[in-house]
Amino acid sequence: MTIILFLIVLYITGIVGRFYILAIYKSEAEVNFFEHRTDLIKYLLLPAYFLFFISKSRKNIDHKFKKELHYIYIIAELLCIFSSLLLFSNSDYFNLLFQNSAPDFFVLILFSVVLYFALLYLSLFDIITFSIPEIFTKRLLFFVLLANILIAIARLMSSIFFKKEIFQFVSLGRIDNLVAGILIGFVIWLIIKITKQTGMGEGDIEVMAIVGFTLGFPSILYSFYYTLIIGSIISLIYALIVKRYKNVQIPFVPFIFLGFLAAMMLGDKFILLIR
Repeated sequence: MTIILFLIVLYITGIVGRFYILAIYKSEAEVNFFEHRTDLIKYLLLPAYFLFFISKSRKNIDHKFKKELHYIYIIAELLCIFSSLLLFSNSDYFNLLFQNSAPDFFVLILFSVVLYFALLYLSLFDIITFSIPEIFTKRLLFFVLLANILIAIARLMSSIFFKKEIFQFVSLGRIDNLVAGILIGFVIWLIIKITKQTGMGEGDIEVMAIVGFTLGFPSILYSFYYTLIIGSIISLIYALIVKRYKNVQIPFVPFIFLGFLAAMMLGDKFILLIR
């Protein structure tokens, strides 16, 4: 059952990821790849179809751009695969999820789906443009803050009027969420000021704050740790491939996204394993 659910999530994530690539290229580079609806449907539903389509059908696209599209598409597919694997790396999380009460289950699923696909979009946007959309990021930050506030209010009202606490399994709306978001945002801001924006940009402050407001303490520390590990490994591999070790521009949001998922699903298990 878990394998089937994983394959379904992986397939849906792939479709959404491929749609994001189209949307980003169309809005940022004004590139429209498909003239026929059938090609668009095949692209969305069939993995690897895009590689064949670009190579054989689009002769008007120059070779350099074709090569870039190939790399972007492969990286996007790998990001979807790794993020789906991280989602299913901890079966205890899903057991807890399905054992919760109806309100907890609904809030967890709704919030997790919105945040997962929003961070996936920001990751792909950063990979393609080496930047993130400011308005979208601010709206996502507002959504996370609003979710924290509403859950905190609902939890407080329930304890006052019904003498019981709801959303016990929802890790939102607590003081440590607020502290974690502000603190990690300040840390990233400080790093940017010290390094003078070499490696990270100001948009990463808001993305890390979103992760902090979501995870709280101590999970935000695990997330930051995983982010640095994943970023270091992938950056080193990329530097070895391109044979450049200075002034290599690498998007950071995908590492934040994967680090967030690793912290949410693994907690401190990996950290304890390597100690």
